[in-house]
Amino acid sequence: MPYPPLFTKVGIVKETTYGTGGTATSFVALNGEPKPKPNLKMLEDKSWRGWMGEDQDFIPGPYDTSIDWDGNAYPDIVGFPIVGVLGDVSYSGSTIAPTGTVGTGGSAVGATSIPSSVSIPASTLIQIDTGLLSEVVTTSGAPTGAGPFTIPVPALKYAHLAGVPITAINTAGPFTTVASVLNSGTGQPPSYAITDAYGPAARQYPGIIFTEFGLKAEAAGLLTYSAKCMGLPETVVSAPTASYSAERAIAAYSGAVTLGGVSTNIVESMELTVKREAEGIQAVDGTQAPRQIWGGMVSTDGKMTITVEDEVQYLNFINNSQPSLDLNYAFGTGVNARQVKFHLSKAAYTAVAIARGKKWVQLDVTFKGRFNTTDVGPSGGASPIAVTLQNAITPGTYK
Repeated sequence: MPYPPLFTKVGIVKETTYGTGGTATSFVALNGEPKPKPNLKMLEDKSWRGWMGEDQDFIPGPYDTSIDWDGNAYPDIVGFPIVGVLGDVSYSGSTIAPTGTVGTGGSAVGATSIPSSVSIPASTLIQIDTGLLSEVVTTSGAPTGAGPFTIPVPALKYAHLAGVPITAINTAGPFTTVASVLNSGTGQPPSYAITDAYGPAARQYPGIIFTEFGLKAEAAGLLTYSAKCMGLPETVVSAPTASYSAERAIAAYSGAVTLGGVSTNIVESMELTVKREAEGIQAVDGTQAPRQIWGGMVSTDGKMTITVEDEVQYLNFINNSQPSLDLNYAFGTGVNARQVKFHLSKAAYTAVAIARGKKWVQLDVTFKGRFNTTDVGPSGGASPIAVTLQNAITPGTYK
């Protein structure tokens, strides 16, 4: 029997260890068909053998995979390709009691306990510190001491000074995720496993590295995105039971734009693309699969069409002003607060073109995100963009 394509299910989960796969925990609502591709290179034997032809044999060679898809930019699912391309992330939540401060001595990277001015029960979701060093963990045991208290925690990612906040946060959210380019360790972004159940089989692609996230904001339509990624050879797995988010699609017109720090209503459409180079490391090790899909340089570029009311944006190109650029979607309150925000501290205009094809004059602008030290995450260095998400996704899901 044939299979209807509308029954396709694409699920994703962050891998605990690179290349080991996993059971999908989040599912992608697709705009049309996904595009998985087995990139199996056939090695051709074209030796001359005394006859009028050279196609002597085809030997299976290196084998990796790719999968692309398009979707509506729901404020939760877009976090996977955004964090997946950029790599660095900080989390924070909504404060509830008890609240206190980190005690004398603070904590070091890798510490499994932290001194606190307040007692915090076991299995409490807490936030330590603020800003780039904000860290969200679940306490791993009962507190000890009579004040200051020693709070057991999983191994901490960052060092925290005495006196910074330590507080319980609401498990219902909302949680805030800020993503930037990762510039520490090996510089490698998180890896994922993607499962594509399409009818006769469910194929899982492990060791996935996202290579591109593209956002499209056309004022007359929905906010949409595209994702591209590269991974290891697929395996056949059991079809997952899909459960989709209740988040609603976002109307592109509902966003707010600032250029050079000034709120504006002249932007009719905008596209933003964040890319990461990637290549499989092939070894003489008895297997067709790469050892790993290795991520390389990151870049950000985009384009926008604006209504011409003055020459400010034209002159931003001529004078190489490199204004800041913000595209922000924020709505809802309390636990239902949601946000998808893209911030470039330095948007370098690379070309402009005056367009007169409509009943009003427009300006088409292309730009690149310049690496700067303002848009960075906890790993420091520089980044061309910082992306802020607010949703109900538990910290640690994306990375």
